[in-house]
Amino acid sequence: MKVVDPVTFAARLNAKAVCTVPAGDINTFADQLDRIITDVLDQLVLRRTQIKHCGKHINQWLSDDAIAAKRLQQKLERR
Repeated sequence: MKVVDPVTFAARLNAKAVCTVPAGDINTFADQLDRIITDVLDQLVLRRTQIKHCGKHINQWLSDDAIAAKRLQQKLERR
């Protein structure tokens, strides 16, 4: 997660309804505060999504020697 500038965060938070027109009930205020903080952070910080790529499962048909040779080949190609 990237670092949020506290001055920008405070300025955007102060412009929201939670600071200008707070809710009267404590539970409603807590919900309002949670929603507003989440909205401001969503605007300032881009969310990252991770995609897990599944490898090809062609090794299930290869012999142990073929798997070892393939691993050695890939290791040498990385160098």
